[in-house]
Amino acid sequence: MGVSFNKSIPWIGGNLKRLIASFSTVPSGGGEGGVGWAFVEAAAQLAVAKRFELICVVDTRDETALAERLKDEINSGFVEIVAISIACELAKKYGTAKTRVTYLDWAIRARRRIKDLSKSYHFLTMHQVTFATASMPSCLPPVSGTIRIWGPLAVPSSAVRQWRRKYPSLAEALGVKVARLMAYGTTRKFQKIIATNSYTRDYFANKGRISILEPNIFVELSKLVDVETEPGLISYCGLLIDRKRPWIAIEAMALPALSNARLQVLGGGHLEGELRKLAERLQVADRIEFTGALGHKETLAKLARSQVLVHPAAREGAAWVIGEAAALGIPTVAVAGSGCESTVWQSKVGGRIVGPVGDLASQIAAEIASLLRVSRSEKSERWDLARAPRLLTEWWELDDGTASI
Repeated sequence: MGVSFNKSIPWIGGNLKRLIASFSTVPSGGGEGGVGWAFVEAAAQLAVAKRFELICVVDTRDETALAERLKDEINSGFVEIVAISIACELAKKYGTAKTRVTYLDWAIRARRRIKDLSKSYHFLTMHQVTFATASMPSCLPPVSGTIRIWGPLAVPSSAVRQWRRKYPSLAEALGVKVARLMAYGTTRKFQKIIATNSYTRDYFANKGRISILEPNIFVELSKLVDVETEPGLISYCGLLIDRKRPWIAIEAMALPALSNARLQVLGGGHLEGELRKLAERLQVADRIEFTGALGHKETLAKLARSQVLVHPAAREGAAWVIGEAAALGIPTVAVAGSGCESTVWQSKVGGRIVGPVGDLASQIAAEIASLLRVSRSEKSERWDLARAPRLLTEWWELDDGTASI
């Protein structure tokens, strides 16, 4: 997609820049912050290699770590960090936590700052990479002659029911509908949408938008450690909350197909107490380990021992842990309609998809049992962090024959 410029504008030519905006940017982190870092680092490296000026709009709470990691790119004169602070009251209340409330405040302030910058510079490209939800407003203002890109982001695929309830609550169902309507409005004037899953891609494609599928998962392959696989070991990895449906993994453990398997539950959450009681009631507590919340490094070390990852979540953008498991050669069993399908299939390590209806515990148990009988696959490189510069080169249309990194 090309952009035609108004040659009567006097500042075009000397002040051409590109801009990347990231609310959550954590060097070498996982999840949302890791996504932000992957793209900001790649953009800075491309700016130096291809010799264009780049402005990185970030949260002040991430500024120090970013400035240290990007000091060479900043010193080159091609990269500038513009840090946006949230309100003092919110900073005191939430600390370093990246919440929807703090994002809204940051996005309003960032949008105002980017508008001011647009009066002095012409941005060929503006790209917001985090937060990854289109149900909240972007920080990027519409600017004539600028390609605006948002994503990877997600639109909710389904309403989530609470444990032991037959249907989602009315508030949850209405919330999903409102989120979809908001997503339609907030992305209306963007030239490109990067979708984390196939549901989001199809949602925007059906509305006539340019929508590109690329799950927001980035794994530093060099930091993964090889450990010996423990036969029969299954991992559940994630928060113990209703949306993740961890009880299905425990129910599957009580079925004959998994009578000789063990499950490690890596993560904490408000359901942990009830899940422990469920394991006792189903008489599988002796084969299930609850680790509680762990650090990212320790979680990966434990996950690496597994034969299979079980991920029964009802709704995801793109589950980062599925990509990390694939990078270790571990297949995942996930549920159709959750948003995880794209990640499972693209990982190509033998993962399986069940449901979305019927007895999910039985379906999951059968697929896990099948996977426990086969050897671990080759490690997947699909989610390698090193692909980020290539993605930006394509999305920002930088492939002009100049230097590459």
